[in-house]
Amino acid sequence: MSPTPVFTLDLNNNWQVTADEALSPGTRLTHHFWLEPLDICVGYWLHVESAPAGTAIYMNDQLIGRIENETSFASEVTDFVWLETNTITFMIQDSGGIFPLSGIRLEAIPCE
Repeated sequence: MSPTPVFTLDLNNNWQVTADEALSPGTRLTHHFWLEPLDICVGYWLHVESAPAGTAIYMNDQLIGRIENETSFASEVTDFVWLETNTITFMIQDSGGIFPLSGIRLEAIPCE
């Protein structure tokens, strides 16, 4: 049984979209979010239900993983997030202007 999150941060909205010549062709999607200090110990988990195959995911400019075959993605990102301002970036190659991202959320899970 999975522990109940202390909170869940929905990251599905307010993405900034820019073309990225380094991906040739490709697109960079960036989202900024804020984390407040908590009174308890937590670990942070990033969940992505759907993204194009080959999408690279960065948290505060650190690569945390790649989406394989348009499958879901989950990873502990505690070591990559900071209190206050954070940035998550999706690097999508050749999306044709369609960004089928869904179910993007950050969960704070109590430490064991």
